[in-house]
Amino acid sequence: MNGNWSVVAISNLAKTVHGKLIPVSRFFVTPGNTLEHLGNWVQSQYLLFDAYPMFDPFQPLDKKPNQLFIFSQKKLCLSQKLKQALKHKAKEDTPIILSQTLPLTVVYHQAAYLANLTESPVAFAYQAVNLKKVRSFQVVQTNHEQDIKEAIARESMAINPNSITIDEKRIKSLIQRLINQEAFSLTSLSAFMSEVTDGDLPTQHWHKIFDEFGAKMALTKEIAPPMLLKLLTLRCLALPETEPQFMAWVGQNSSPLLTEVYNDFRGKLLRNISNQYGECFDLFSLDDEEKPIPKTFSNES
Repeated sequence: MNGNWSVVAISNLAKTVHGKLIPVSRFFVTPGNTLEHLGNWVQSQYLLFDAYPMFDPFQPLDKKPNQLFIFSQKKLCLSQKLKQALKHKAKEDTPIILSQTLPLTVVYHQAAYLANLTESPVAFAYQAVNLKKVRSFQVVQTNHEQDIKEAIARESMAINPNSITIDEKRIKSLIQRLINQEAFSLTSLSAFMSEVTDGDLPTQHWHKIFDEFGAKMALTKEIAPPMLLKLLTLRCLALPETEPQFMAWVGQNSSPLLTEVYNDFRGKLLRNISNQYGECFDLFSLDDEEKPIPKTFSNES
């Protein structure tokens, strides 16, 4: 296709012949700068039917799609305060993430204003879950804000692998102090917990950091030195989803020394994080009978 085109992709889940749900998209393409019309049409379907359009991807396209479109020429005026905020955001080169549900036309107009500032095509995502090339959008409206933030961080690292080198070195230094020092470092723990609760480090990067310390290797061994036991405990704080794997390993390799080292370290953590982070984490005791220990586990992080 030559020239400028406007595209709206409407995604939904479709069931295969085997009963499996797969994500599918149908694209609506019109020539010229008509994205606003396409967006208004999608919004009109919501107003008419209280639901956004869903399509069977295995049905043929309507040969007269123009009969579907109900164009609305209503313009939306952005406030001066919002315009100033958008101008400031345009300098950051990352999409705006809107966690609240807004009319699709409102999202479009914010994206259009940003596109005009940066002299780029209008691109926005509405009710987004999984996106590729998130940084190519001006605005992303989503109920999965953390997933979108992690996708942006991954793309930023791919573009500039050294973009978080300083943060990574700092986190490694904090972990090193916490697992090596016999004298417990409250300062290091506070800084580590701040990274866990307030930082923007993607999940996969946390895995990478802990695996570089030997976390994955430790889970393949029957015996681990105290520093690796502490490492796996800190890993549960940063990556709560790894707790079942850790508990399964403990169940297969428990010993009086392991229990003593772990419960001592756990007690120090709890005493020092309970005031500020106590509601966020439920550190378990190896003496807790009510805590089930899985019998099988995977070594994959």
